[in-house]
Amino acid sequence: MSGSHFASSSFSPTVSSRHSADCKGSRTIPRTLNFISTLTPSGNLSLHLLRKITYPDHYHQLTLGSVPQRSPMPSDIPETLASALPSHLKPLTLSSHGGSSFSQILQLICSDTSANDTETHFFIKVDRHQSLVRGEYASLRAIWNAVPDFCPEPIAFGAWDEAKTQWFLVTSFIDTNGSPGSAEFARKLAKLHSTTSPNGKFGFEVPTHCGETKQSNTWCDTWSECYRVHRIQPLLDQLPSSSMSESLKTALVEKVIPRLLVPLDDKIKPALVHGDLWSGNASANYIFDSSASYSHAEFERGIMSMFPASGWNSNFWANYKAVREELGSTEEDLRPEEKADRIKLYEMYHQLNHAVMFGDGGYAMSAKRAAEDLVKKYGQ
Repeated sequence: MSGSHFASSSFSPTVSSRHSADCKGSRTIPRTLNFISTLTPSGNLSLHLLRKITYPDHYHQLTLGSVPQRSPMPSDIPETLASALPSHLKPLTLSSHGGSSFSQILQLICSDTSANDTETHFFIKVDRHQSLVRGEYASLRAIWNAVPDFCPEPIAFGAWDEAKTQWFLVTSFIDTNGSPGSAEFARKLAKLHSTTSPNGKFGFEVPTHCGETKQSNTWCDTWSECYRVHRIQPLLDQLPSSSMSESLKTALVEKVIPRLLVPLDDKIKPALVHGDLWSGNASANYIFDSSASYSHAEFERGIMSMFPASGWNSNFWANYKAVREELGSTEEDLRPEEKADRIKLYEMYHQLNHAVMFGDGGYAMSAKRAAEDLVKKYGQ
């Protein structure tokens, strides 16, 4: 999921675009940062609550068979949604706030009976893909548990209608003003990447979506297997031979990935990553719209290099490294002479993903050039 959310309609930041200059004629949906939403190429968006509330653990997932009885709701507010809220919130109105070909964005206004009936605003995403909503929820839950002040708190997800044709996600509000280049942001990111998987494996508890692309997160013992089988190979399989030759694809999978990643397999730990951390999915101190997994921490830098924020410079990465080392990591100095090429390999995943999603020759060409460079260097 991608985009940003703002408490003020007057705020209009500039962010890196996910579309290169040579994308004319391709199928795109522009990213527009405004009062509440950013429309993305995949049409995904996070949802936010206008002030922090503490939620009990049982507000995690709804099941239609266990929805508690509540007072009658306004006719346009589904009972499943109303039942996801803490009992002290009384739904008042539900209104549309845009969307895209893939998602509907709504705003819910509630009266908070625990705070003198103060009006509280929710932003809600409704999408027809259960796996996308569930993956977003699980991603935010993992990040929230690791670094609570680094992302919106996920409140609930559940079926929007009795037929279960649509699904909703509700999260807390965060103020997303500012650029994500501070030492504090670097500290939080380093802390996130120092969070390891509960079972010592690479993958994630549920499938997630990077844009429209559904990602298998089947647990793997090694990162080289995880990246090859569950990241690069599925995208290469969808990329036509006219965009990248079969021989180049084979060399990338059978030569380059083993050469660059296998030597790290017994040295790196599965790190919790955001998964789609481009500049439009980050603010001064927060990240959102995640597709999390337990991966090589360096994997995060692929998308961060592809669509960087102005503050992600050498000082930022020095601060990040210092915190990682304070937290006990020794991974920052592993095979440093190959680090730039590993990041190029990780960026290629997102180039391929964009090429598959948008049918765009520009992204496919970038992926092909990167593959050719890496095969020339490591594929012999």
